[in-house]
Amino acid sequence: MKGKLKKRIGLSDFSNQNIYIPNIFSPDMKTLFIPSKKKFSISASQISRLSKSLPNKIAIVYSIQFKELAEKIKSELPNTITLFQQVLGCSKPKISKETEAILLIGEGKFHALGLSIETQKPVFIASTGSIHRKPSLGGGVPVEGLKISNNKTPEIFIFSGEKLDKVSEKEIKRYQQRKKAAYMQFLHADKVGILVSTKPGQNRLERAEKLKKKLEKQNKEVHIFISNNINPQEFENFPDIQSWINTACPRMDMADERNRIVNLGDVE
Repeated sequence: MKGKLKKRIGLSDFSNQNIYIPNIFSPDMKTLFIPSKKKFSISASQISRLSKSLPNKIAIVYSIQFKELAEKIKSELPNTITLFQQVLGCSKPKISKETEAILLIGEGKFHALGLSIETQKPVFIASTGSIHRKPSLGGGVPVEGLKISNNKTPEIFIFSGEKLDKVSEKEIKRYQQRKKAAYMQFLHADKVGILVSTKPGQNRLERAEKLKKKLEKQNKEVHIFISNNINPQEFENFPDIQSWINTACPRMDMADERNRIVNLGDVE
């Protein structure tokens, strides 16, 4: 097993490198991916209402189950589309400078929060539920009267009938404060764990090894942990590790309430 793994991830020698690999890893396991689709119907008037809430130049990103809805909205929006792309929990779309806002077609605020903070651009969430929702009964912003601030504070809006419900700044700042706390914990940590995923597109072992050498020169004790699925709850098995550096999904830190994870890009 280790011989196959060495060949797959390009590591020739495991001895004396503080690298931990779970025994359950199977590099030859075949996986079948079956996409699911969200059933929906959307009218021209609903798309027109959506358009009124958006600036002219927008990027459209979508979860895979909303692809057909995203394509229909794209084909009928009069706005200039600077990007049309599927978004994953682990993806980081390249948003051009000319883009004024991002339209996220999907459910929940997970992607929206990450996109807004990473790009410093307002994010509008639209899904089958929100597009068909009745107008808000207070608290929302009329689509024609919306004003986007220019102070680079992340803003997230949920399309709700004739109004836009804004995600509170308190919720966004809470996440920003968690990221700052995790970074401060990393700076003061003596023992650090670097997380490496074996998933295609997330495997950054070479960068992890370079970072390990760099941090060791700063008198930190560094261990590399390699796994297919990374679960923050498993950190409890390694109580000596004071800070974890994530080289896989860049939004894994959002799942850790104890502020122990920093992303590779934040510490390289």
